[in-house]
Amino acid sequence: MQKRKLLALTLIMATTLNCVSCSKEKTKTKKRHKSETETVETVESTETSKTTETTRNTQNTESVVETTSESTTPITESNDNPYAIEFLAEDLRYHYNLDLYLDTENNKVGGSVTIDFYNNSNDDWDSIALRDYPTYFGETTEINNIVDHRMDADLSMERGGADSTVVYLPLTDTLKSGEYMTLSYDFEASLPIVNDRFGVDDENDIYNVTNFYPILDFYSNGEWGEEPYFPDGECFVSEISDYDVTLTLPSDMVIASTGEIINEQIDGDEKTVIMRAPCVRDFVFCASRNFNVVEQECNGVNIRFVYDKDLENSVSTLTSATFDSIEYTFDIAEDKLGMYPYKELDVVLSNMSNGNVGGMEYPNLVIITIYVSSNFIDQFTYEEILIHEVIHQWFMGIVGSNSGTEAWLDEGVTQYVSDSIFMDYNNASLGYSDSHYGTAIYDYYAEDGLLPISRRNVDFEFDDYVMAVYYITSQTLDRIHDYMGDELFYEFLHKYVQEYAFKNATGEDFFNLLLQYDDLDDEDLRYILKLCWEIDI
Repeated sequence: MQKRKLLALTLIMATTLNCVSCSKEKTKTKKRHKSETETVETVESTETSKTTETTRNTQNTESVVETTSESTTPITESNDNPYAIEFLAEDLRYHYNLDLYLDTENNKVGGSVTIDFYNNSNDDWDSIALRDYPTYFGETTEINNIVDHRMDADLSMERGGADSTVVYLPLTDTLKSGEYMTLSYDFEASLPIVNDRFGVDDENDIYNVTNFYPILDFYSNGEWGEEPYFPDGECFVSEISDYDVTLTLPSDMVIASTGEIINEQIDGDEKTVIMRAPCVRDFVFCASRNFNVVEQECNGVNIRFVYDKDLENSVSTLTSATFDSIEYTFDIAEDKLGMYPYKELDVVLSNMSNGNVGGMEYPNLVIITIYVSSNFIDQFTYEEILIHEVIHQWFMGIVGSNSGTEAWLDEGVTQYVSDSIFMDYNNASLGYSDSHYGTAIYDYYAEDGLLPISRRNVDFEFDDYVMAVYYITSQTLDRIHDYMGDELFYEFLHKYVQEYAFKNATGEDFFNLLLQYDDLDDEDLRYILKLCWEIDI
């Protein structure tokens, strides 16, 4: 969820919440049969021994894999459980080694990054690109010691593209289609006083260290992504990777992160934390000296609720609400979409943009705002935001997309599914009040400049972006759902998740698959789809 999205959710829920109670039966919890996608080994921790995946074998940088199209990598359903979502084959994932430090005296984060990756396109690459999002917030990130390890060649860098967060690295030797390489570099980024979703919440001494290191850019349609950073939405898109992370920070700090903590060692005033995160799109962490952590298993997943221990009394009702709403969300989402494939999910209470942000999703971690309009967040609003962010673990976490060019595919689909679950959780009916006005309301949307939905996020004014991407997308998916019926609609969504798990899908992928389930042979519906997405059926 992004800047001012709390306003968006408030607007949408006010429109969709119908107080007529309904008698939907809660989906029964399924027994969880996690498919083991990686070999495991035991690693001794300072506190406990934990089971973790083995380190990925280093790829031969001279090897070549056969590439076809960007969306044809097979993802097979588990023979044991049709709801399981299998990780992408290990040799098709990128791999990041992050050796990091958090400097709390100077509010800096930095370290060294090593990436093993391959050219997964059909083009040869004369250059590669990084996205350096911290530079957007103030001081320019320092990036140096850039090395292409195929020839141990030092690389130069140049900033370009639509904004300064795009960093190009010209290659001395072309990276051919299917060829592997290892890239390494050092960086140091400044952490501002919390701005949007990144930085230091100095009031509560919480570090939101998100989108903080230069990450490999996304290559599509013959070019590296240059979508400008979008503070009112998102522009993040990346490839699935494995992360091995070592973080050094003050010994009295507690962290929440993507993946799992597998080892901690204290040496005087410093602590070294080792983390591993398989098959994710990014790595983030939050840190604070004041964190308290409450853990509980929900549907076989370890849920960590992380908050400022000084807020113990204020969060007492939110603790049970966290576990209850996540378990309920997992019950329904895993039945409709497929099972959450990771071992852990962290929920962090923090402060973002002084309460103007509701929350933000990251792989295996979500941040929920502490304050709403200067008041401590109430349970109803908290559950509404939390369920939305948890569903993002499927849409943009498992199924990726380019949120800079097709935000509806991420936010709109998430909004509709999370609305449905939130209403069900509160024994209320989901009713998009304009759904019964035929095509007239969509003609109005078009005249008002809200359509088409399928535009770059920077081409919207903020209010139009919220209305189109969140509300109109949800409203239209509700019409499609009504037309197809519950069983067929969710059969499609489940197939969509299975088909594009750990890939980056497009709107074309979404509708091509949808039309395999139903030809949507309704004149009004086809007219609406043409207005919203410029689709001719």
